[in-house]
Amino acid sequence: MGRWTVARRRGALPDQLQDWCQQAEATDIHALERFSQQLRGLALADAATTR
Repeated sequence: MGRWTVARRRGALPDQLQDWCQQAEATDIHALERFSQQLRGLALADAATTR
């Protein structure tokens, strides 16, 4: 499966990736914050298109 565990439901980020996003957003490094927000946005967009 690679580095990340499989999400339990479509549109949800795996727990490990959610943790990484929280850590990235707490760094005050704008590039990491933007990337994390993009990942979260992709998960939300995926969830919206599969309904």
